Amino acid sequence: MSVDLPVAGETPWDAKLNAAILDIDSRVTASAGGSTILSGTATPTAGTGAVGDYYLDTDDRVLYGPKIATSSGSQSVYTSQTPNDSWVLNNQGYGVNVASAFTVAKAGKITALRINRTSTSFAGYVLALWSSTNTKLAQVTVPTGGSTGWTSVTIPDVPITAGQVVRVSLTVASGSVVTLSRSGFASGITNGDIVMDAMGFLDYSDTPISPTGQTPNHYFIDPVFEAAVDPWPVALKSPPPGGTTGQVLKKLSGTDYHWGWVT
Repeated sequence: MSVDLPVAGETPWDAKLNAAILDIDSRVTASAGGSTILSGTATPTAGTGAVGDYYLDTDDRVLYGPKIATSSGSQSVYTSQTPNDSWVLNNQGYGVNVASAFTVAKAGKITALRINRTSTSFAGYVLALWSSTNTKLAQVTVPTGGSTGWTSVTIPDVPITAGQVVRVSLTVASGSVVTLSRSGFASGITNGDIVMDAMGFLDYSDTPISPTGQTPNHYFIDPVFEAAVDPWPVALKSPPPGGTTGQVLKKLSGTDYHWGWVT
């Protein structure tokens, strides 16, 4: 959709807005997948309408749409990296907690925790998610059986803010095996919206904790992250009042729909 901006003292904004709506109405079809023009007196929510719909906020004179899907897809840090060693805890009488720290660039949610296993016969693997202040956000036991390689275990969705740092920890008992890369990622790993810290963490405990002892090793555990998506982008927004003859409306930012009158 393309609509010319009004010039002060010329075409009224309502006429431009109505023209935009008529333009959309002439091109959309009432299909099962959406493409309907809705309206209301408040900002639309994620539950309003279907993908492809438009929405007119009649109070604030803002046209939203077309609505887009709210899922951005899942992201994890590890992709093609492979372990270079396995650490066997030789029944020393105590367990171990290892962890990696991650920073997310966007707001969203963590939906699962992953581990790369070289064996499926060991019981008692526990994954946990921690805040930067060592508050436990989620915990789950890794099921035995299945196949070796990456195993993803679902957790209740944990909301994450942009720039938030979290840790994923693995707790294993004495006699277990931990998959790792010894001194393998000196600069960390970045994939999509997630950055893994260059240093790993290690402490000894039989119960899940957020370890604080630093180590250059990494243990092939990571979060499954989904970035938040605004389902209702702004298509057209009513301008601020005012303006004089000869002035035009100009978008004041390349990233939003704030307009101002300029000469």
